[in-house]
Amino acid sequence: MRKRVGQIGTLFGFLLIVVFSFAPAKTIAYLPLKDKSLHLLAYAVVAFLMQLTTGQRGRVVFLAISTLGALIEVFQPLFGRSFDFFDIVANCVGALLGVSLAIVYQKLKETRVQRGLIERVKTTLMDASIHLEEGLVKQLQWMSSETARKMEEAPTERAAYEASLEVLAMIQENLRLADVNKMAMCQDTGMVVAFVEIGTAVPLSMHAIERAIYQGAEEAIKEGLFRNSVVKEPVFARENTNTNLPPIIYWSPSQAKNLKISLMLKGFGSENCSALAMLNPTASQEGVIEAVAQIVKEAGGKPCPPIVVGVGLGGTSERAALLSKKALLREVGLPHEEANYADLEQKIMDKIQTLKIGPGGFGGPLTALAVAIEYEPTHIAGLPVAVSISCWADRKGSFIWEGPYV
Repeated sequence: MRKRVGQIGTLFGFLLIVVFSFAPAKTIAYLPLKDKSLHLLAYAVVAFLMQLTTGQRGRVVFLAISTLGALIEVFQPLFGRSFDFFDIVANCVGALLGVSLAIVYQKLKETRVQRGLIERVKTTLMDASIHLEEGLVKQLQWMSSETARKMEEAPTERAAYEASLEVLAMIQENLRLADVNKMAMCQDTGMVVAFVEIGTAVPLSMHAIERAIYQGAEEAIKEGLFRNSVVKEPVFARENTNTNLPPIIYWSPSQAKNLKISLMLKGFGSENCSALAMLNPTASQEGVIEAVAQIVKEAGGKPCPPIVVGVGLGGTSERAALLSKKALLREVGLPHEEANYADLEQKIMDKIQTLKIGPGGFGGPLTALAVAIEYEPTHIAGLPVAVSISCWADRKGSFIWEGPYV
């Protein structure tokens, strides 16, 4: 709406300039400002509005308006007005002034808008490091009660079940202490992973959003006392960045107006157990279930179970891996919106439970807290299956940022 008003104002300003430039001299003699001041002001206002509403580079706007001013001055003698070189100078100075003011205004506005986004990123990450989502907390409670129930039915496996209950009790105590002391629930505060969905009305550039994510993450890492766990390059020196940065950012357009950012703190005990299986197209759901179960079986107790499992199906190998990470963002306890994929999620979860890896890898009856699937179209010749595993500390948070542009 504001942009439309600005565009109408720009067009109206151009029309006024043209009308008064070619009107008889006696018509404008009654205007309150002197000729050169009027030229400078008129072109400054139009340049200011055009710069704000067109999204063009400043030099393009300046050249367009200055050229218009020069052409008008050249053609004025045909309408009984005189050519004045200093009018062209005043027009150019006005255009430069208007563009400059608009750029300064845009920078100040972007800085103010960006600060609000930085705060949301920071608070979301800090909260994610301390608190688990409600659905995941409920699943941990369910696993405790269900393990205790199953223990009564399997006296020969009592030792493994008791060990599982002890691990689950320690997790609950860990969460309590994290909340009381407002400190990270796990020593591995992970890498920051961000999924950014840019809506149609977002006034910030991708570069500005990226800067906000970097700064918000940096402030969260410092205030939340996150462990510095990122190295500059992966093979040779492996020198620590000493900032736990940079974050990993994935971008996608959105049909919504708003900006949505989903953040994850991905620890690497579980990340190291993620894997990819490229199945034959004839594998069907049974093949998918077996492939995921095999990956989880090979991981065993290494990802610090109980675990949350994200499964990516389709696309290409790298897309499937990305989808599996995106699947971890879904709220725990919320099944896939398509019934057949929701059923597949449950079948995978049931299969994982039969592996009896158990909390801490001690062999309890339950291993998975949740399974989530994301999929997309793929080639007729393949069925990519990627698995991203998160330990019980599946730390994430999302927010829709409306900012001042709604």
